Amino acid sequence: MTEPFVIDKNSELLVDASYFVNDKEKASELLGKEGFVEYDMELVDAVNPEKVISKLAGVKFDKDNLPELTQKYYSFNTEGLDNMQVRIKLNIKKSIKAETYNVKVYSANSEESNKKSNYETVNITPKEIVKEYALNQNYPNPFNPTTTISYAIPKSGKVTLKVYDVLGKEVAELVNGYKSKGRHSVRFNGNNLSSGIYFYKLTSGDFTAVKKLILMK
Repeated sequence: MTEPFVIDKNSELLVDASYFVNDKEKASELLGKEGFVEYDMELVDAVNPEKVISKLAGVKFDKDNLPELTQKYYSFNTEGLDNMQVRIKLNIKKSIKAETYNVKVYSANSEESNKKSNYETVNITPKEIVKEYALNQNYPNPFNPTTTISYAIPKSGKVTLKVYDVLGKEVAELVNGYKSKGRHSVRFNGNNLSSGIYFYKLTSGDFTAVKKLILMK
């Protein structure tokens, strides 16, 4: 799984996936008649990786399918997104006991990913209907000096998100204004604060929630 990163409506998210078999004879021997190894990738919520935002087609290796190289290219349509914090997750399903799996994840610049005409477009529809308010645990936690706080609101309206010390003194105002319904995230920088326990409070309409975060320098 990758480190968390944020995408929004202006993001260009391209994913190149390459799958290959180094030694066909050994692979065929390991797989046997009915064995398989299957790979696929998912774009998941960074705070809750069990929540799948989009699933990418993968590849399945068996005795009848042992290609030297399979490449897949994806371009995500991020239109309509608003600061969504995500990860890319690689899943491996298998029916055999393989000794090792070599997996490399890296970021490429636009020149290295200059195959846009061959990219399959994947729509990320943030049309997932948010039915209830939620304030998620910040990530990472503990943190130094920055962390991301995400929240969800089922109705558009005024939202405030503030950080307080253990004495109840406000130390930061992260959000104070109108927000459209859906999922949102904001980065908090505690560079000017001392190490310790702090609390962040979300208020929207009649909803209020408070969670604890730890700044550890």
